[in-house]
Amino acid sequence: MHQHNQHMPKESKKIIVDTNCYIRLYCSPLRPILGTVVSDYKLVTLTELKLETNLNSDVIARNPWMAHADIQAELAAACLKYREPKTSKIKSLLGPIRKMGDSILRQYCQAQKTEKIRTLSAADALALAAADIFDASLATDEWPMTLAAQTILSGVELFTSVGLLCLMEAAGSLTREQRIETVRIWCMTSEQLPRDWQIEYKKLFKEDPPNAQSVGQVP
Repeated sequence: MHQHNQHMPKESKKIIVDTNCYIRLYCSPLRPILGTVVSDYKLVTLTELKLETNLNSDVIARNPWMAHADIQAELAAACLKYREPKTSKIKSLLGPIRKMGDSILRQYCQAQKTEKIRTLSAADALALAAADIFDASLATDEWPMTLAAQTILSGVELFTSVGLLCLMEAAGSLTREQRIETVRIWCMTSEQLPRDWQIEYKKLFKEDPPNAQSVGQVP
């Protein structure tokens, strides 16, 4: 959708982390997470995505650890800051992206005969628009968002929560034990993990994923 400027100084590529992903990452014992540079990527989120875990949100009721002051401060500091002309560019993309995304999802849901026709939220559309304007990667565990991103933002690099754990472990910012413990917590808290997450886990880590009973120990 946009042209690259080849003469900009090289900086870390941004990964815009969706709400569902950062909630899962903060199950891990690792701090800080958002706002840090992992390998060649900087993990960021958007103010609108942070608002989804404000202290009075129902998300906090389901994920009480997100209310910790250090996590709330870290999220606030990691929100992507931008001004004109990017603000106007992102704004102008919101309508078209939401319309295209909803059309793609409607066709897919009708073809799959799903119970419910899925749509993009305003925050979803904003994340897609920001990923386009900033040439950023996107981390999400939501299949509607993934499908829309793959179709609308050709060539966009996508991560899941499992993929982010792999990136963090490869960069040395997360140990194998911490990764196992984090995924074990996901299983214990009945987190709605994305479809086929076990397949991705096995492929990335070359081992079976832990379950709620696993203890994070090296065999």
